Amino acid sequence: LAVMLVLAGLSQLISPAAGYASDRTCHKMGRRMPFILIGNAVLFLCLGFMYLARMYLYGYTYLFLLFAAIIALNVAYTGFT
Repeated sequence: LAVMLVLAGLSQLISPAAGYASDRTCHKMGRRMPFILIGNAVLFLCLGFMYLARMYLYGYTYLFLLFAAIIALNVAYTGFT
């Protein structure tokens, strides 16, 4: 539990960088939509691989994928704010 909380805390550092990048992005879909789409795509991939890592008992792989999923969630959420 402590490792998960540390990973969640560290992943919060990506939000200001993602917000800064989304404010300065010029894309045909808009400034925020690419971050929302990419963040959600990475999130769903990580969730699928987390399921596999849990089934085959790869503990460290699961924690890495959890960290990547939380970062992807923060990037996607930054697009909404």
